[in-house]
Amino acid sequence: MSSTSAQSYGIFADHVANRGVAVPIDRVDAVRWGVRDSPQYLMPDGTKVYEAEIVLRATDGKMIEFVFAVSFEGHGMLKAQYEQFLRDSYAYVLPVISQRIDRSLEEGGTARIGKCTLHRDYVSFPSGMLALGRSVVPWFHVRTKLAVGDFLVFDDRDPRKCVAEPMVGMWNAAVLDVIAQVKRRQSLAR
Repeated sequence: MSSTSAQSYGIFADHVANRGVAVPIDRVDAVRWGVRDSPQYLMPDGTKVYEAEIVLRATDGKMIEFVFAVSFEGHGMLKAQYEQFLRDSYAYVLPVISQRIDRSLEEGGTARIGKCTLHRDYVSFPSGMLALGRSVVPWFHVRTKLAVGDFLVFDDRDPRKCVAEPMVGMWNAAVLDVIAQVKRRQSLAR
């Protein structure tokens, strides 16, 4: 979506806006999205319609939320706008957040995304039946996957080293996926 002063609803290259609230894109520090588990209603033909959301959080705490009705059984128009907003998030929001986090990691900092703690050379997350221990996985072996609404982070050498969280409530899950891909490429180059 292109940005003009007349547009006040959407995700743009330079800002995010909805309901009179606008945030510069470089001030967005977290994003989450997903589709709720249970259908919100049925269409006359029996098609299940779900509620999907994209929520962005600014560094000052402002929240911008977009809510959509989506169907995965035809009715393409019901999910077209949601999919466009996801594409815009990948194009404009995720690069800004992932670069900010990556800079912090390269400077020796850590970042927390869901149950995962990110470090320059590895990711750690709770492990074991009671989650009393922590798995430490070098970036080269970190894999991510979306499975039945859960976002999984796991070690490709030992898939039992895995942590799962509901995608709809996890801030920056997609950012973790982007960072994992970048860090994997970086570790190959070293």
